[in-house]
Formats: sequence, C-alpha cells, structure tokens
Amino acid sequence: MLDVSLDVPLPVTPGHHPGFRWTMSVMKGRPLPTIDAGCPSCSRRELLAGTGALAASLLVGCGGGDAEPMADAAITTGGNEMCGAGWCVDLAHPANAPLLEIEGQRALVVPGDKIIVVRTSATEFAVVSRVCTHNGCSVAYAPASDLLVCPCHGSRFMLTGAVEREPATRALRRYASTFDETTQILTITL
Repeated sequence: MLDVSLDVPLPVTPGHHPGFRWTMSVMKGRPLPTIDAGCPSCSRRELLAGTGALAASLLVGCGGGDAEPMADAAITTGGNEMCGAGWCVDLAHPANAPLLEIEGQRALVVPGDKIIVVRTSATEFAVVSRVCTHNGCSVAYAPASDLLVCPCHGSRFMLTGAVEREPATRALRRYASTFDETTQILTITL
C-alpha cells in the first residue's frame, strides 16, 4: 500500500476551515481518498474544491508520459522570432549554440507546431515536426543512428521525416529552410 499526503490550501473566509489534509492510499491500483478529521465543519463546496486541487496536482505530477523534455517558452523568444512568413533562428544567439556544430540539434516551438532542427552539414539543416504521427509524443534526435526516435512506442523517422520504423505510418511534417552564412540566420518556411 502506498500513502500520499497533500495539503490543499483554500481561501479563508470567516467561519471556514483554511484547508484540508488529504491522504490517498493506493491499494491494488485503486485510490482511496480520505479527509483528515481535523476538518469536521468543512462544507461540500470546500470538499469538492479540495478534490479538484488534488486531482490537478496528481495530473501535473504524472507529466503526460512524454519522455522528451518539452520545449519551454524561452525557446520561442531567445534568438528565434517571426520574420515575414517564416521563423528566423539566429545562430549567433547563445540559446542556439548547439546548432553551430554538425549534428547539433534544437527543439523549438513555432506557431502551430513543435519542431526540431538538426544541423546536417556546414550549410544544411533538417527541420521537421517533433510531433509523432502515431500518438502525438515528442520525438528526439538520436545522433548515433541519425534518426528521430519516439520514446512512447518506438517509431523511428529519418531526418527527412519519412517513417523508418512503425507503429507510425505517416511521415513527420517537413519544413523548408534556408541558411544565410553571412548573418548566421536560418529561415524556416512555416
């Protein structure tokens, strides 16, 4: 049996208890929530609010099963921005330093998609969606195999986006890109 305790703060109003102490016992995969006896005067509304907060906390802790770290908001602003109808990646910006090396990679969030950029030569880059076409998990670049690998079910994709191994059956979306060696700007056509 596994016991998990969580303090759920609630707004304090006159005559109301300031929070709950939840204990969740898990036995044979079934959660059994209970309320600490320290809150005998809690209203049904407070009980339901506490239940919602507990459920939200547990979901956040689970993380959705995506083994690849998600790209954070700083990625979209640090050295990356819209430029006309495209997305410009400034390789001179420290956040994009991995792209200075061949086989360097960078996960980005662009309008309408999560993408991965992999430098394949001094002047060429592979740019594809990171969203696996099988189940929507985020793929990651594996330099040793030169493939994009989905951690959820093992689908593998070539850097062109083509399926190399199922269960995915559709290619990843591929984005055209141009690189200006003088300005060190990679422009991705969205």
